[in-house]
Amino acid sequence: MGRGNYIPPVSRYSNADYETIYIDNELVYGKDHWENCSEDDYYFYYQDFKEDLISEFERRFPTFSKNDREWLDNTTKIVAENSLCMLTLCDEDNYIAVSVISKEDDYNAGLVNLANRHLQNYAKFLKEFALETYGEYRVRTSAWTSAIIKKEVA
Repeated sequence: MGRGNYIPPVSRYSNADYETIYIDNELVYGKDHWENCSEDDYYFYYQDFKEDLISEFERRFPTFSKNDREWLDNTTKIVAENSLCMLTLCDEDNYIAVSVISKEDDYNAGLVNLANRHLQNYAKFLKEFALETYGEYRVRTSAWTSAIIKKEVA
């Protein structure tokens, strides 16, 4: 049996909401990456992808700042965050999962509602970034399937 679609580890954020898109490895690493990329190439392309994503988020949403030292679990890295949401990456087998996850504050129950409200704006920008940069992305449609969203050609 194969692997299902990635879902971010939000269990510690019980009321937290999230949006995830999948960007195929071929779009980030190149068409024949499994034949032509060395480990150094993979690292370079991944870092380039990550830095472009973070800088665009910081440009559009100045409250976001880079966070390159914290992990949600053993595969999901927080790459940027603000007081309401975090931007995470998970390099899966065939794609990179990019998620925006709302934070929850144990001392302020209303904060998660505010975070979930802003989450939609962050997710919209994430999808626009993917379309402008790569021309397409995928979204989860069920546990095992996803749909491709492509940039409309005028």
